[in-house]
Amino acid sequence: LTLATSERAVDPVLWVSATNDETVVKINTRNCEIVDEYPTFGSHPSRTAVSLDGSLWVGNRGFRDADDVGTGNAVHLDPQGNLICRANVTGLGSAAVRAVTLDQNGDAWLGSWDKRLIYRVSGWEVEPGNAVDGMPTCRILQEVPLASAPYGAAVDSRGFLWTSGISGDVTKIDTRDGTVVAVVPRDGYIQEGENRRALNPSWYGMAIDMRDNVWYGVWGSQEGLVARIDGKTHEVEYFSTERAGQTRGMAVDFEGNIWAAGWGGRAIFKFSPDGELMHTIDVGDSIVGVAIDADGQVFGVSGNRAYRYATSPPYQELCRTEGLPSLYTYSDMTGMQLLNITVRNGRWTVPVDGGHPDVKWDSLEWNGEIPEGATIEARVRTAPSQEELDRAAWSQRMFGVPALVPDPNVVTGFTPYNRWIEIEASLSYQNEEVRPILTDLTVNWQRP
Repeated sequence: LTLATSERAVDPVLWVSATNDETVVKINTRNCEIVDEYPTFGSHPSRTAVSLDGSLWVGNRGFRDADDVGTGNAVHLDPQGNLICRANVTGLGSAAVRAVTLDQNGDAWLGSWDKRLIYRVSGWEVEPGNAVDGMPTCRILQEVPLASAPYGAAVDSRGFLWTSGISGDVTKIDTRDGTVVAVVPRDGYIQEGENRRALNPSWYGMAIDMRDNVWYGVWGSQEGLVARIDGKTHEVEYFSTERAGQTRGMAVDFEGNIWAAGWGGRAIFKFSPDGELMHTIDVGDSIVGVAIDADGQVFGVSGNRAYRYATSPPYQELCRTEGLPSLYTYSDMTGMQLLNITVRNGRWTVPVDGGHPDVKWDSLEWNGEIPEGATIEARVRTAPSQEELDRAAWSQRMFGVPALVPDPNVVTGFTPYNRWIEIEASLSYQNEEVRPILTDLTVNWQRP
């Protein structure tokens, strides 16, 4: 078992914040139908980030009172919209969380606007016995000071986190240890014929391409621009949409092309990785955010509509969702930035019948090749019947060989004593030149 470049392992859903309703809306990306709407346990949600397991992180800006963890915070929801935990990341007055992204280890990075801090929060740990207001508390692992207030964040394939610089410079962080490795000003240029013109406008939404270059929508200019930071040299260059008005959200498709949300231009723009404007989709609506779905098509989110378009000629509209509440999201609302850029990942699952209700599942062992820049991990869940596996609690992730099945006293809801076990192996890579290979996997068990 190995990974093909084209393998995609995310659900066909879009998670977009209904900011005034203090909810998040789940939309089926294949038919544009609303699946459901869920509370975000805070006020004025905006940024969303979808994890590899289908769970969701939502940042609440907390405009009512950013100091209050009941309004300014971030929450981790399961794929059905149930609260897993709340990260008590607040602001100082005007806004709390305005940056939400996920790293290669599955941890969330949550940026506090007023405090100019970004917090690394465990992707699966909950503080034991530390509920606030009756809500489980997500475990904060680290906090990192930033050069300016974070308006967005994304992680490249090398593990570097980049912030958005709407009000100042960009901070580049090594997610392995939280070290700030660079501060990048927005000063750059646009090429106009044989001349270069200097620019330094505010930036907005962001995405990272397959070359680990960082792209930004440009808010502080009416010229219709997008910006790009070279991921290695940190040179900043601007490119024109050839249409007046601000740009906001950004996304990268399966071919490595870049998509920009045209707010002022009422369109969606497609750029090549080299900055060439390839196509303009006239939506006729001001677009806040864009995202690539599980099938490689592009979504544009406006004030109360979501539009789905083909990413290749003739770029036809595929479907749309109308009658939505006031929407405001321009982050990784499908999980494809994480999967396609940050962690190139695929999952394989298999259910195993132990044949008896009193089977004790002991450990997993696997063999294969894991070159540098690639990973193989596993997790398990058990249930009395195969039908009940979908509702069972997963164990923590396991990296060792062999890996012991976790202590049920540590992993809430997990038990090693059940007839059925489901094993999930996850393969990922950050380097296009390497692939992990899983040759075999063995689950060890016993009966009393």
